[in-house]
Amino acid sequence: MDTGITLNPERRAAMVEIGAWNDKLITDYLDQAVASTPDREAIVGYQVTGDTRTALTYRELNDKVTRMAAGLAAMGIGKGEVVACQLSNWWQTTALHLACMRIGAITMTCPEDPAERASQSDGKALPRMEVKVTDFQGNELPAGEEGSLLVRGSSLFIGYLKRPELYGVDEDGWFNTGDLARMDKDGYIRITGRTKDVVIRGGENIPVVEVENLLYKYPGIVDVALVGCPDERLGERLCAYVTLDENATDLTLDQIKAYLTEQQLSKNYLPEYLEVIEAMPRTASGKIQKFKLREQAKEVRLEPAKRG
Repeated sequence: MDTGITLNPERRAAMVEIGAWNDKLITDYLDQAVASTPDREAIVGYQVTGDTRTALTYRELNDKVTRMAAGLAAMGIGKGEVVACQLSNWWQTTALHLACMRIGAITMTCPEDPAERASQSDGKALPRMEVKVTDFQGNELPAGEEGSLLVRGSSLFIGYLKRPELYGVDEDGWFNTGDLARMDKDGYIRITGRTKDVVIRGGENIPVVEVENLLYKYPGIVDVALVGCPDERLGERLCAYVTLDENATDLTLDQIKAYLTEQQLSKNYLPEYLEVIEAMPRTASGKIQKFKLREQAKEVRLEPAKRG
């Protein structure tokens, strides 16, 4: 099977030399865990909607994985074929994709970290991994400033299946994740959004996530999504798309601005357009499709929002 992925031999040699890559699969480590600590808890899954908890030991997880493999083989699925799966946050998907579930690990918090750090950050770089935050010109930013998150190291994946043009690693081995993030003085990362969702008005980056979080607290608002509207003079202007609950009958741009001003938000970050819609466009997994809203935003005009 031609995967379209070319593994850089220099990178492979460097990772092998430092002991980061040892030609073992994650299933080899699963077998090792089953042999040494079969009854130790291996995975815990929560289903919030049904308020259920599933805990599997290494022995039980291995049994599930083996049965899934047998089932796939019985359906005629063999080596080199592609298996697609939804519900990516369910434990079943972890079992199904056990051989590749760790290829993208970049950061994690540590057991000794205080609870507030574990809950308020996305962790620091794992051993043999590096992370940095840069501006859009590639200049590394000081601690606390938001920018693009770049990573490199032994856990960085080696490419996209049959889509080598999407593997954007620079000549120094840095991969742009497409995430916006901040790094504190201790190296802990907080992911704040996606670079494609950035709104730049008059040369200034708007903290979209910060404004959205404030609007989610406004009485009557159910969903919020901020996108940029094209503007000849400023490049972009900020448009707020919102949905309201059944008891909310009206909402105006002036009301939104007054509320955000009360929350001490800078005037430079206030939305200039407001669109109230019946429902947000979403993916099958429920994520808001901002690219569709950006298309709609090309047609918006500065006026009070109206339902429908």
